[in-house]
Amino acid sequence: MKRSATILGLVLVVAASLWALAGLIDLRLTSGDVYPPYSSLRSDPLGAKAVYETLENLPRLTTGRYLRHPRHLPNGRGAGLWVLGLPATELNGSPEESETLERFARQGGRVVVALDARSFQSWRMLSIVGGTNTTTGTNALPPRMPFPKSASEADVVDFQKQWGFHLRIDPFMASNGVTTPVFAQCVKSNLDSPPLIWRSQGYFAPAAAEWRAIARRGSNIVVMERSLGQGTLVLASDTYLLSNEALRHQRAADFLAWLIGDSTRILFNETHHGIQENPGVTTLIRRYRLGYLFAALGGLAALFIWQGTVSFLPDAPAPSTAVSAGTRGRVIRGRGGVSGLIGLLRRSVAPSRLMARCLEEWNRSQHGDRHLSPERLGAVQDLIDRENARPASQRNSILLYRAIASVVRLSRSTPNRTPVSNP
Repeated sequence: MKRSATILGLVLVVAASLWALAGLIDLRLTSGDVYPPYSSLRSDPLGAKAVYETLENLPRLTTGRYLRHPRHLPNGRGAGLWVLGLPATELNGSPEESETLERFARQGGRVVVALDARSFQSWRMLSIVGGTNTTTGTNALPPRMPFPKSASEADVVDFQKQWGFHLRIDPFMASNGVTTPVFAQCVKSNLDSPPLIWRSQGYFAPAAAEWRAIARRGSNIVVMERSLGQGTLVLASDTYLLSNEALRHQRAADFLAWLIGDSTRILFNETHHGIQENPGVTTLIRRYRLGYLFAALGGLAALFIWQGTVSFLPDAPAPSTAVSAGTRGRVIRGRGGVSGLIGLLRRSVAPSRLMARCLEEWNRSQHGDRHLSPERLGAVQDLIDRENARPASQRNSILLYRAIASVVRLSRSTPNRTPVSNP
C-alpha cells in the first residue's frame, strides 16, 4: 500500500506541474508577446490582432493567415496580401519570392507592404539608407553595402531596384533631441481622411513614373501605390496605424478602407516574422483535431504501465493487527490457490458426486501416471464396490478417498491402465 501511495503522489505532482506549465504557456500565448511586433497573432499594443479580427467580422470580407512558403500563394484575383512590420533592411528576397509576389499582384491581387518604423532608427539602417551620407553629403544611399554579400546572397533580388523606388530617411527631432511623431497628409483626391499620425522617419523616393503618392509627411512620400498587371502594389513606411494601439486611440478608418480596396479576401503574411507552417504529423493532428485521440491513447498506455507495476492484491495483514473488535480471537489470513480450488469445487460439484468426479479425472489421467498392478486395481475396485453397497446415508467419501490413496501409495509394480468403475 505504501508503494501505491508513493506512485499516486508522484503522478499527482507531475500532473500538477504539467497543469501549471500549460497555464503559463497559455498566459503567454493569450497576451501575444511571444510573437514579433505587428504580427496578427499578437494581442498587446504592438500587435495587429485587432485589425485582423475587425476585418474578420466584416460581412463581405474573409481573412486568413498565410504561414507557408511564398510558392504556395493562391491566385491573387480579388485577394489582398498584407505584409505588416517588415524591417526596412529586409526589402529583398529570392527570385522565386519576387516572382511569386508579382504574379499574385498581376493576377488581380493587392499587395500591401508596411515597414517597421523602428528599423529606420538603428545605426545599421542609418548606414544603409539614412542620415547624411559622409561620402556624398546627401541623404541618398551609400555607394555600396557596408557588408559584402555571401555566395548564397548573390542572387538576392533588391525590391527597391525591382519595383523602382529608393528608401530615404529624414529624422524629425523635438527641441530636446527626442524623436517625436508627426502627421502625414493624404494627397489622393478620392481619399478624404484626416491627417495620419506618422511615427516613421523613413520615406520613399520613386524612381519609376508608375508610382502615385498617397500620403506625404511634408514633401516626403510615406505612402505610395502603383499598378502591377491587373492588381496593385502599396508601400507604407510605417505600420503603426494598423497596430492594436492605433485602432484603440488613433483610428484611421478611411485609410484602412482604402488599403482594403476591392479585395474580398485578406491574407496576413506571417512568414517574414519567422512564423511558418511546415506540414507534418503535428500539423495533420491539429488540422483534423486528433489531439484528444492521441491523448486517450496516451492515457491507455499509462494505465497499462501502471497495471504492470502496481499489484491490486491486498497485502496479508500481520496477526497482531488483524484482530478487531468484531473478529477478536480469530486471525484473518489471505486465501491461497488450494482454498480457491476448494471453493470452486463446492460451487460446481455436489457432495454426492464428488468421489465419482475424482475417479473420472483419475481414470482420464491414466491413474496419475502411477504404476499400478492388477492386484492393486482390484483392491481399489473392491473398496468402491463395498462403498456402493452401503446406503447413501452411510457412505463416507473422505474415508473411501483415504483408503484408495493408501492402496495407490503402496504400489510399485508395472503400469496398468485398466480403468476402475465409479461408485
